[in-house]
Amino acid sequence: MLLPVNSTHNPIRSLMNKTLRKILALCFAATLLAAPAVVSAQSSPPSAPAKAKSEKKAKAAPKVDLNTATKEQLVKLPGIDEATADKIIAARPFTGKGQLKSKKIVSDATYEAIKDLTVAKQPKTSGASKKENKKKKTE
Repeated sequence: MLLPVNSTHNPIRSLMNKTLRKILALCFAATLLAAPAVVSAQSSPPSAPAKAKSEKKAKAAPKVDLNTATKEQLVKLPGIDEATADKIIAARPFTGKGQLKSKKIVSDATYEAIKDLTVAKQPKTSGASKKENKKKKTE
């Protein structure tokens, strides 16, 4: 705040006014110079090394198979407690992870939190067992 100038000349007030004006001018200039750097930092996408690290983390963590995971593995998922893990195990086998919602085992919010961390793999049958199943069906 600038000090009012009285009709009598006060050299100390005059010096304080000049100093305040200089400080305000420096603050204004610093703000103008810093603004483009702040805006560009907020709007620019993450750098390539940062993207690579996040992708490695996503690839490094294997997805939890809903059809074979243990109770301990299921409880580590966000939003899954022991009771929910028991429900998942009891509802097996799953043909797709979306069945967690359709069978009303987890809420929509929990499903959104775990959908990228889970998978519902189907058991692989060997060629011989497929042939045996066909024979049984035709008999």
